[in-house]
Amino acid sequence: MIKSKIKRMYYYLLTLFLIFFLCFILIKIFAIKVNPKLIIIAKDTFKKNVYYQITQISSDIINNNNFNNLLIIDKNDDNEILYASYNMPKCYEVLSNISGSLNRKLLVKSFDLTEPLFIGSKYALFSSLGPKVNIKINYIDISLSNIYTKITNYGMNNALIEMYVTINISGR
Repeated sequence: MIKSKIKRMYYYLLTLFLIFFLCFILIKIFAIKVNPKLIIIAKDTFKKNVYYQITQISSDIINNNNFNNLLIIDKNDDNEILYASYNMPKCYEVLSNISGSLNRKLLVKSFDLTEPLFIGSKYALFSSLGPKVNIKINYIDISLSNIYTKITNYGMNNALIEMYVTINISGR
């Protein structure tokens, strides 16, 4: 009787161990299949969030910064343009204002994804099945800004000077 109880207890322990081991292996396989798809979805969601934030704050950036006197244009006595250069202190000030306002507005460094459990499936019908799982994603954003110009000649004594401010935002 005691031996049968001990045998039964060993069977229970062995069954319990096998259940935990198989669950661990299944979770590992599931994580390997789901991780690349979640990274793609997280990148797309990050881009959507950043584009949405930038379109909302772009008018604030333009209204709050003074873009006058960024270029220094030197002309000769005949009013011909000899060269155009940047007013570097003013450019640095404008770029720091732009980067600072972007960093303040994009202060939220995480977002939540709600995806179905079977998102790792390669079949479209199965990938939308299952309960919704909340996934919190933290990211590090790096914003770099730059100013460049494009000068186009339009005949005698005419030039079109275009100034561009580029902002590169990358998240990891």
